[in-house]
Amino acid sequence: MIKGRNLNVRVGLLVSIGLGLWFVFLQQKEYYESSFSFADRVFGSLFFIRTGFHGLHVIVGTI
Repeated sequence: MIKGRNLNVRVGLLVSIGLGLWFVFLQQKEYYESSFSFADRVFGSLFFIRTGFHGLHVIVGTI
């Protein structure tokens, strides 16, 4: 019974890591393709700050 749990935990961790890496990849792609920058008024600043902190949270959680 414990071995079955270990397998489920490992699979769950691998899925979480994979999804985290996929999210960071897509976020980087979105930053590259965005039509605005950090210096573009309030929206650009807030967008990059909020998504940047979320990306940092995902990276730290993945590690």
